[in-house]
Amino acid sequence: MELYLRQRDYWTRVYDYCAVHAMWMVASAPLERIKKIIQTQNCHPGIHPEHRFKNSLWAAEFIIKKQGFFSLWRGSLLPICITLPNHLYCDWFQNNKNYIKVFDNHKNPFLARAEEIAKNLIMIFGTGIIFYPMLMIGVQLSVDRGTKGNFEHKSIYDCFKKISSRPIEMYRGIFSTMFIPMYIGGYYMSKSDAILDSINSRENVIPSTLSILGWISAVNFGVMLLKQPFEVLQNRLMIQAGRENQAFTGPMNCIAKSLKDEGFIVFTRGLTLNFFISIIGFTIQAYYFDAHQLN
Repeated sequence: MELYLRQRDYWTRVYDYCAVHAMWMVASAPLERIKKIIQTQNCHPGIHPEHRFKNSLWAAEFIIKKQGFFSLWRGSLLPICITLPNHLYCDWFQNNKNYIKVFDNHKNPFLARAEEIAKNLIMIFGTGIIFYPMLMIGVQLSVDRGTKGNFEHKSIYDCFKKISSRPIEMYRGIFSTMFIPMYIGGYYMSKSDAILDSINSRENVIPSTLSILGWISAVNFGVMLLKQPFEVLQNRLMIQAGRENQAFTGPMNCIAKSLKDEGFIVFTRGLTLNFFISIIGFTIQAYYFDAHQLN
């Protein structure tokens, strides 16, 4: 099956990964933007309580009428720019980290596991330092409630210039919100790779693409579910960056105020949209790999 041959060729696999993620991001970008607005509007310094949207449909209607239809993709496509370099960096790190091994798995299993976690955290730290500002700019552009031609941030450069006036602001929330969810994501992504390896190792068994992607999509949604509270916290901290009047002094203050004002439900905002985003991803992956399998 060509699907499995493509899995074995490195650069073809990189191409497949980037192509699928690019299509996924383009297709789900409107939902991503609406999700960020819903998650952050209650603590946005520039939004009066009377102007908050009651649901996602109200947010979509406002964007289309006041900002234009194509503004649904505003800010949510920036992660496409970092997909390839981030994937190459993580692959390079994973392939080279085993050259430095201090503890043996058989003699010191606990210390060997701790060493593995430390290496993964170093990889995540490198990813964050390089790409976190781009993610922050994407969030800032996504939650912008200005009307067409009168946005708070007129462009990516304008947003970058405002935030970078104090460089530390470009990494607001990184330590408290990025490491844990990215480690969770990395762990579960390794599980999806293990699923593929297990299937590929079976002889005389040709599983359907649907069954494989069903497993992987279940893993993806599991990652989204576990990362949900951290995602809300991260987006709420990101929108404070570069502002004089900030709603939160730090992560713990953000959690305390959010729980006090809105209750535990605050950390489930956007969960339904995340479910639909995972369905979109599953559909795109199924279509993409089936098309290549049949050619």
